[in-house]
Amino acid sequence: MRVGQLPRLLRLTALSLIVATSPAFAHGDGDMGKPQHGGQFILDEWHRGAELVVDGKTLVFHMTEHLEPAEQTGANYTAVVEIEGVKTEVPLQINGSTATGTLAAPLPRGAIVVLQGLDTSGAGFTARFETK
Repeated sequence: MRVGQLPRLLRLTALSLIVATSPAFAHGDGDMGKPQHGGQFILDEWHRGAELVVDGKTLVFHMTEHLEPAEQTGANYTAVVEIEGVKTEVPLQINGSTATGTLAAPLPRGAIVVLQGLDTSGAGFTARFETK
């Protein structure tokens, strides 16, 4: 090893340790996108997530940031539900880290649900789900 390479090697080792222990890696790649409430989970490139849970005529979106529940007070979301080509807008109420809306009837298999709106920072957020 030449003189001057050791400090570079130490810096690279330290950097790799910092990256490996950062919160983005805390759950490991295997946990990215796993639903926590029995629904379908979508995670965007900024680590904002939405899990859709359908319970009869109720839509519940559990919102996360870096896989942790994210307070949504001040956010503004709506759900657009498409069944056999017909779209219906469902207003959502914010309560803590969830956004909830009520449907006229339970969703059939294959319905498309799109969550769209602005998060608490005013950034746009969109997630698309298909019921199974």
